[in-house]
Amino acid sequence: MSDKTRIENATAGKTRRETELTRRETGKTSASKTRRLLLPKEVSSRYEYLYDLPASGGEADVALLKDKETKQLLFFKFYRAGISPDPMAMLLLRSADPKHVVRLIDFHDEDDGTWEIQEYCQLGSIQDWASSQEGRLAKETLVDVLKEMASALEYLHGLGSGIAHRDLKPANVLVRSDDPLDLVLADFGLAKSQQTFSHLTTMAKGTWHYSAPEVHFKVSTPKSDWFSLGAMLYELYTGTKLFSMADGTEVSEDDARARCLAGNYSTTSIDDPRWKLLIDGLLVWEKDNRWGAREVGEWLSGGSPAVQEGKRAYTRRQTTAHYSPIWSPDVASSPIELATLLRNNWKSAANCLAGRPDQKLIDFLEEFPGCQKAVRIIEAGDNPEVKMVKLQAILDPSGPILFRGYDLNRNGLNDIVSLAHSGDNEAMAHLIDIKNHRILKAYSEVTGSKSAARADYLLDEWEKQGRALIAKLPQRQAEIGRVALREALPDMFVAAFEEE
Repeated sequence: MSDKTRIENATAGKTRRETELTRRETGKTSASKTRRLLLPKEVSSRYEYLYDLPASGGEADVALLKDKETKQLLFFKFYRAGISPDPMAMLLLRSADPKHVVRLIDFHDEDDGTWEIQEYCQLGSIQDWASSQEGRLAKETLVDVLKEMASALEYLHGLGSGIAHRDLKPANVLVRSDDPLDLVLADFGLAKSQQTFSHLTTMAKGTWHYSAPEVHFKVSTPKSDWFSLGAMLYELYTGTKLFSMADGTEVSEDDARARCLAGNYSTTSIDDPRWKLLIDGLLVWEKDNRWGAREVGEWLSGGSPAVQEGKRAYTRRQTTAHYSPIWSPDVASSPIELATLLRNNWKSAANCLAGRPDQKLIDFLEEFPGCQKAVRIIEAGDNPEVKMVKLQAILDPSGPILFRGYDLNRNGLNDIVSLAHSGDNEAMAHLIDIKNHRILKAYSEVTGSKSAARADYLLDEWEKQGRALIAKLPQRQAEIGRVALREALPDMFVAAFEEE
């Protein structure tokens, strides 16, 4: 009987998840057919190589093994050169309670390489499990998830002298069983023991969509794991990542870092006050005010611990970098300060952005996490005032977005329209340039404003229709038409927003 026939017979009448489990048990999955790994002799003598797993990445190669004696399936991870988990953390994890932590069966860290063997959870990660339910979990299920995770983190942080996971995310929480729910922490490649909790590392690592603000300052503590749990719960509740656009569209890693650093995230999408309280407590920007095991336990018991928000912005300068532009007497020492200089020196800054990119400005921005996109905008060939709009949103995500001193929100636009209606020629020039340079389009791209995007589209369409009509008129009437189209612009702005 062929492998294909054997699998078809074994999976007949089963659900997709049951079918996938059967395929895994028979050793046939969609995993890579190309073998990346040659097992160390010590491993190959005891285990049979089955196939590579798709979870391989920049940190390590992974594969599925089978114990030659017990026939048990096992997960094998071979770290790439130069990457090695904290030996003290791995020693503690090897004797850890398997109720909370994936079973670490063997760990080797010598000159010939670093690898580990752990239990294999056929249901995959909680990310896989949630994806099968459209990315959202019912509140009843989320309570079980919270209990499992809070218990696991409390145990981990108290293990030995304490261990911080430092890379907690849905992909690193494995589902050992879904009835009853049994979750275990996994992937401890970035884990650190207590002796290295609060120090500056050479490089901030992890996944930025779940990393706490202090991690971006290259400081990790157990409190960072609780923030990651809050980001996970937000995602499992809403079906979207914490750091997303207003419509739920996922942002890049760089944008996630920028939003986290500036405290530019919100839990308004959570419609249940109890769950909002919990996740607000876990996502407090200041780590010393953030909820931990005690507050989560109190919440699970029906209590309502206080949420002490604290400051949500850069708490200290990350670098010693400074930028002294030729178009301002002031000096910027952070992205937020640079955004302020752009707003206060609009015309001269825009003129500078219209020319060759300022290398000193680029060097300054490259010192800060999350500013790579700002560099790309500066180097692009866009209209300089379009660049100014986009740069404000990246450099100061929680600040206003101005155009020539006016806020681009509805109130600011209404002010410009009112002045134009009263005969203010400068205000009329602002409206003309907002329309011609597609400023509202740029604004909608960085804020997710649907009304701004629609207004920009309508203004552009009406302009084209008006010009097409005027082109058919005799010269004298065409001139009158052009004047009328210009004078109607303030009313067109009003109408474009009223079309909602």
